[in-house]
Amino acid sequence: MKLSDEYVVVSASIEDYEGYRKLGLALDGGKCLSLARAGAITEVVTTSVHSQEHDNEHGRTFIARRNGMLVIFSTPSTGSECVGSITLTQSAK
Repeated sequence: MKLSDEYVVVSASIEDYEGYRKLGLALDGGKCLSLARAGAITEVVTTSVHSQEHDNEHGRTFIARRNGMLVIFSTPSTGSECVGSITLTQSAK
């Protein structure tokens, strides 16, 4: 699905996560949604950064909490400054 700002969502999922509903979006890498832009859109401040390594992915995960929500941005590779996926859910804390 191409959004009005030309970013492309290649998949979306809704799941249960620790008793809450979780929305996951995977973005096409053709147009880079920069970490800085994603942070500006959501107005969240990253509280922690984690390395990720599963399947063939070796990116970073940025986690932030604000107003009772948990926002997770993941990059497709360690050095990438582009968002590959976004997860939104209520924060358990």
